[in-house]
Amino acid sequence: MMTIRPAAAHADTEPDDSGIAMVVAIAVIMLVSDEGKAPEHFSSEATDAQYQEKYNISGAYYFPGIKHAGLYQTITPVNYFRVLMNDYFHTNLALLPDRSFTSVNGVTEVTDRLHHPQVTKSASP
Repeated sequence: MMTIRPAAAHADTEPDDSGIAMVVAIAVIMLVSDEGKAPEHFSSEATDAQYQEKYNISGAYYFPGIKHAGLYQTITPVNYFRVLMNDYFHTNLALLPDRSFTSVNGVTEVTDRLHHPQVTKSASP
């Protein structure tokens, strides 16, 4: 049986009555939407403001034990779990480009039409 544990700095061990060390688990919380409110009559002729409304995704993150999580202001969903894995398991996953696309009338990149969302970091001391 294989056990996966976070890096030692992020988990505590405490001996039980038998003297065997037990890992005290931590819980990471990520609440993330995949898109914002869809404007009425969204089409390929949408304004920048309509794109911003549709792509204004919400995210709340709690990374206990991490003082400075690897989150950043322009993060997109493609990198959420890469940051999580890098912070807790030191995986050194390369981050992918933070780009956004629409599938209205074919796949088109819309990254340059968006204002980047604000990310609020929350970590335990």
